[in-house]
Amino acid sequence: MKAKFIQFAVSAAFLIGSLVVLIAAASSDAIDGPLSVFAAIWATGFVATLIHEIAHAWIALKRGAEINTIAVIPFSYLPLKRKFAFMRYVPSGDIGGYVNYTFPGDFGTRRDEIAIAAAGPAANFLTAALLLLAINVWPADAPAERSSAMSPIVAIEEGQPPMSDRPAQFLPSQEKIDAIVRETKDRACARDRHELFTALINLLIVVSIVSGVLNLLPYKGSDGAIILEHLRWR
Repeated sequence: MKAKFIQFAVSAAFLIGSLVVLIAAASSDAIDGPLSVFAAIWATGFVATLIHEIAHAWIALKRGAEINTIAVIPFSYLPLKRKFAFMRYVPSGDIGGYVNYTFPGDFGTRRDEIAIAAAGPAANFLTAALLLLAINVWPADAPAERSSAMSPIVAIEEGQPPMSDRPAQFLPSQEKIDAIVRETKDRACARDRHELFTALINLLIVVSIVSGVLNLLPYKGSDGAIILEHLRWR
């Protein structure tokens, strides 16, 4: 009964986490359309998973382990062979990647295993915290808009008195008009890029937090299950 409840709770957590990420991606005006939403989720998920797995590998190395494989779907890296490859399968319990390592004598201490398992979620939470700090301390300003308040242009024949009290202005040359149009387009493109970058950063924050939480849940093969298992050692 307890196992079924845990399984149900984990499944519910995964569903809620997926919905949170989907809503975060779809609610941004800069990420428009189903294909763009899918691409943004995949890209930020890949980055969050890469950070997660590199943290596992780094702590494993610091603890004296030998890294055999660092995998992030759909790629894997074999440090001993210095070779990249495509993943053929994903071990049970691994969401988006894994790190395969071995200790001398094929056995690490309890503290080693806990530190390695905790490193991945900790890296995700740290990533989210640093990004939140960055966008709040150093907010990136969007490109300034050209003022829409423009003086009216009145075309008159040279030598004729103005038709109003406002001083008349002659129409700009075609070259100047083309330059204004190009500048306006460049500003619009810069603004769109800025909004997309900001949206991706915000989505990466959400994905990192969700990834860290889900990896701490006690399901088979998860970081949380590994931590609990080694905390129970006597």
